[in-house]
Amino acid sequence: MNPVHIVNGGIGKCIVFTSLLKKLEAKQGSKINIHSVHNEVFDNHPSVEKIIPTYDWLDRKNCVENYREFSDIVHKDPYYSSYVFDDISIKETYFNLYDLEFENDKNDIPITKYSELVSDKYGNKSYFIFQLTGGQSVKSDNYFQNGQYRNYSFDRALRLVEQLSYSFPEVMFLDFSHNNEYNFNYPNVVKYNGNLMGIQTLLKNSLGYLSIDSCLQHIASTKQIDRRGIVLWNDVNTTPEKIGYKENCNLIFSGLTPIQINENTIMEKVENLLKEQS
Repeated sequence: MNPVHIVNGGIGKCIVFTSLLKKLEAKQGSKINIHSVHNEVFDNHPSVEKIIPTYDWLDRKNCVENYREFSDIVHKDPYYSSYVFDDISIKETYFNLYDLEFENDKNDIPITKYSELVSDKYGNKSYFIFQLTGGQSVKSDNYFQNGQYRNYSFDRALRLVEQLSYSFPEVMFLDFSHNNEYNFNYPNVVKYNGNLMGIQTLLKNSLGYLSIDSCLQHIASTKQIDRRGIVLWNDVNTTPEKIGYKENCNLIFSGLTPIQINENTIMEKVENLLKEQS
């Protein structure tokens, strides 16, 4: 057998899928072929044989040609299952769909040499990393309107980062966002300039992180990094029980606006996390 497995959706969903790879390889008896728009998540994994990027997903002719070499096309997606109404996580749903034993398996992305070079560029320092929009997932002209319900309020973000900078002057903060997003102008706040997987080593060596429901929490929860953080949720979108990690400090807002969790509440959690690292 030589099937290809379609893994579509956002970066976080693809990162979650990496937790299956070793068990799926053992069950299948061969390395895994992947068809995904986020090939960077899979292209360094020892259980993966071949990756077909889906940049030509809408080009049916090319998709058909890409599929011809495989014995079967496998597409088992939690969003097309009882996951949407069951009280079960997306990770456990994946394991159930593939008939694999679920043992709270960790996400699994080997740390790249590129991420080590990126860390060198930033002086191999221990940063506290934050991501307040979903900008690393989709580059946009307006991050606070694109997927706005899961983003942190921009006005609150301005006040929060100011408080972080002045309350913890000895801490270096790394802003995990695109270069066309807002630049926080403080002496101890640095903008991240690298691709998605380049954050791995910086995150492994970090003092912790603060993020919305986005890719940063999923990378931090790989077995290679295993870093706790603070995650801000809007349960209009989803909840930590569905696609989060219980070891994190999960703060939940509910409303048809960007997340409005009070800055002082977040500051208290950041202070506690930094104390754990001291």
